[in-house]
Amino acid sequence: MNSDQEINLNIILVGEASVGKSALTEKYISGKFDHKTKPTVGTDFVKRSIVLNDVPLNVRFWDTAGQEKYRAMVSKFYQKANGAFVVYDVTNKQSFELLEYWIKSIRESSPENMPIMLIGNKNDLIEERQISTEQGVDFSKKLGLFFFETSAKDDSKEKIETAFSKLITEASLIAIENNKKREEIGMNKAKGEMITIEPPKSKEKNCC
Repeated sequence: MNSDQEINLNIILVGEASVGKSALTEKYISGKFDHKTKPTVGTDFVKRSIVLNDVPLNVRFWDTAGQEKYRAMVSKFYQKANGAFVVYDVTNKQSFELLEYWIKSIRESSPENMPIMLIGNKNDLIEERQISTEQGVDFSKKLGLFFFETSAKDDSKEKIETAFSKLITEASLIAIENNKKREEIGMNKAKGEMITIEPPKSKEKNCC
């Protein structure tokens, strides 16, 4: 694949309502934190064009609603996703306990090798913390996930970019490999179609 060929990626963010999915995306995109962020209704998306390892990437981030009434709609996006952030709130025990539902839902509909990163958000609220860092690490190891803990409010844009860049890198490597395989299949098909078939020779007829 040519290095100047742009790769399109879809990254989905899921998790319970009010865990900070929109705030994390906004911090990554703009470096800002908005205290007045409204809950996502259905799904929303933002995009960012970046160059990673000399490969241009066009990345769409699908920010999904965590309310139960939207779950059927959100699940439709899993099949098109190249990577997923599953976010929980370290001050909300229920958001952590429901992580298995989100992971199961993603893995039932997404490609088998799709990378998933678990993010524990709001770790700036030390006195309100209900889920320890160790719990997050153990859970991610158990299910084979990448793990990152942060605060969309207090952490720098650069720190949050670390998590996003890790998942995007993993997703892009898989996408590039899949593109190569499709190109090889296309080339093999083309070779198979380029077969020269000699027309049958006409038999000479005896005169009279």
